[in-house]
Amino acid sequence: MSTPELIFKPGIHQYYQGGREIPGVTKILNHFGIVDLSFVHEDILRTCRDRGTNVHLLYALYDQGDLGEYDPAWNPWLNAWKKFLNDFKPEIIAVEIPLSSRLWNLAGTIDRIIRTKEGGVIDIKTGVPQKATALQTAAYKILVEENFPNIKIKFRWTLKVEPDNYRIIEHKDRTDEHVFKGLVQAYNWKLNKGLIKGDRDDCSN
Repeated sequence: MSTPELIFKPGIHQYYQGGREIPGVTKILNHFGIVDLSFVHEDILRTCRDRGTNVHLLYALYDQGDLGEYDPAWNPWLNAWKKFLNDFKPEIIAVEIPLSSRLWNLAGTIDRIIRTKEGGVIDIKTGVPQKATALQTAAYKILVEENFPNIKIKFRWTLKVEPDNYRIIEHKDRTDEHVFKGLVQAYNWKLNKGLIKGDRDDCSN
């Protein structure tokens, strides 16, 4: 039996497959308070959300060779990505790819799956990286390895970009994956028991 198409609705940051919602990585982290931006003013959240969306789109179009014309005010942000690509010369396997896990009832969009000497996942951040990104990238490792059995994820990076520069935060704690699996199991248990009341989206990109 073929797997139903995974549908991602970016406006509400929700995933659907086979007519039902699949919990997203961010939703699960929000639900358990791992990501909490309630202390940030809504205007600031909106600004960072818009900036992150624009930078992600800029990088995706560049990697896909479809950049075309764009506002040159974004050049310093593009320069940061070009600098990373020049420094590491990665093979880009996938760009902004939504994936789901039948095993874990989970979905998420991986910013980049890359290969240098080994396979890895990258989460691109324009704002202040949070500790939750360690669990976020662990979730992406789970999704990639289930959907691409020939790829073993050996490194998980948060790429903090800023105008004309970048910084890599490497997540090496092997317990991150176990912790996230515990969260997704607890979330799905609550979901099955009718205890999920709904979650708010965040601005962590």
